[in-house]
Amino acid sequence: MGKPVQNTPLVDLLKILLTVGIVLRHSTPADIPEGGGWVSLLFKGVVLVTEVCVPLFFVLSGFLFFLSTPEDPAASWFAKKLGRRVHSLLIPYLIANLFALACYAAASHWYPQMLSGFLGENWKDPLFAFWKGPVNLSLWFIRELMLVSLLSPVVFLLVRYTRWWGVLVLGVLTYFGLTPAPWLWFSLGAMTAFDPRTRALVCKVQLNIPPAWRGWCYFVYLYHYIPILAVKKMAYAQAGSLWMQPMAGLAAALTVLLLLSGAYLILRRWLPRVLGLLIGGK
Repeated sequence: MGKPVQNTPLVDLLKILLTVGIVLRHSTPADIPEGGGWVSLLFKGVVLVTEVCVPLFFVLSGFLFFLSTPEDPAASWFAKKLGRRVHSLLIPYLIANLFALACYAAASHWYPQMLSGFLGENWKDPLFAFWKGPVNLSLWFIRELMLVSLLSPVVFLLVRYTRWWGVLVLGVLTYFGLTPAPWLWFSLGAMTAFDPRTRALVCKVQLNIPPAWRGWCYFVYLYHYIPILAVKKMAYAQAGSLWMQPMAGLAAALTVLLLLSGAYLILRRWLPRVLGLLIGGK
């Protein structure tokens, strides 16, 4: 420990790939057709491959959280880290859920069939809208990341005194359902940051990735879910036949990525302060 902050372009690249993977995952049908031959296999393959996206996001978050940990961090170091998470996690989380809540309210009034069948009337429950669900369902990752960040002192003690053995034991406990999976993945990322070999392996990769891509990833993750529900519903309705469904799903994913990329560029050019608030200054 006592490591200097290091550039991590490999982490940036992984975030881009994982973000696209999550959008592709959410563009698949809610119910994959059984007996659909290669179409069913293709959709199941997309789901299987993209299953690793959220766990890897937890790993990367743990890695970045502990990358520059001092040799003997004081309570103030953790307090400062958690204070930054209010700006980078909690505020974007609340704003993105308010946006989703407004979309559901508007759809239920003017176009109820667009978002029907996903949340029922649960979106009207304030606890569901902002925590149990949340109403922007993909943000359960941010909710769990905030919780596991609160446990960062415990994670620090675990990886400092037990090293990889502690992560292994945590994996066994997670397998049997005794500990939440996000704690395991976050701890794995922390141990990757603490271990000199794995840290060097990650940090030595040199790639030319503009910093703006970090903000793009976060913006797309925060705001893709509600548009993808609406766009993929229209796309699959127009597919016409089963074998056209993969093209419909791909078209939905590309449409949402292009729309959000355009919104991100406009905000970055004309309303940078608003964008900074939306994505927590990333």
